[in-house]
Amino acid sequence: MKLLITVFSILTLIIIYSGIMHFTSTAPKTVLLSFDVELGDSPEQTMELLSTLKDFNISATFFILGKFAEKYPEIVQTIAENHEIACHSYSHPKFPFLSEDEKISEVRKCKSILENITGRPVVGFRAPYLLITGQTLKVLIAEGFDYDSSVIDNFPFMPKDNIEEIPVSSNFLVPLMDYNYFYVIRKPSSFFYHLTHARKNSVSVVDMHIHVIMTQSEDFNQSLNILRSGNAVFWTMSDYLEARA
Repeated sequence: MKLLITVFSILTLIIIYSGIMHFTSTAPKTVLLSFDVELGDSPEQTMELLSTLKDFNISATFFILGKFAEKYPEIVQTIAENHEIACHSYSHPKFPFLSEDEKISEVRKCKSILENITGRPVVGFRAPYLLITGQTLKVLIAEGFDYDSSVIDNFPFMPKDNIEEIPVSSNFLVPLMDYNYFYVIRKPSSFFYHLTHARKNSVSVVDMHIHVIMTQSEDFNQSLNILRSGNAVFWTMSDYLEARA
């Protein structure tokens, strides 16, 4: 047990301080902010986040749960005014444990709900818990999706198929996701450090949850201010793919 604690402590320190070696703030940053919108996200928190993004003139990608969209269609419409709407499944299951028919149902139902609310095609997907399989990618292709953002950058043995992948950025295989830094590592300050220090010659893809990031709204605002001051370029995922093509 002591050995495990020691190993965990060492890994935590590596994650916290690795930015010194692997990140730079000298060049303009390309940042793809994304938010997984789930039933734990309140309308009040969501509207506060949208106001913050508007203040900084930032467009982001919102991966929205079908059940959230059913409950708050007017919130989804408001998000769609300035941001990309993407699919996060209907009910937030663990996709590797679903049958093919269940995967199809989860994806198709969510996509249909979001498209009916916004009147726009939904072309992006992120799996709950970032748990993606090759079979799920085949379902996405068949259902008309353009890209997936469920894989973790530099993580070995991730599935691949004939679909665009926008991997979530990682640091020593730890995805740049607020939940991991806030509640697993318990170092929110490290998350904000890595958010504001982009990796050289690459794109920062950030995975956040409204009910998590808004618990540290002042630090989040400060991070956005740092990025804006450093001439960061913000893209939605679809706009980034179009510009890269």
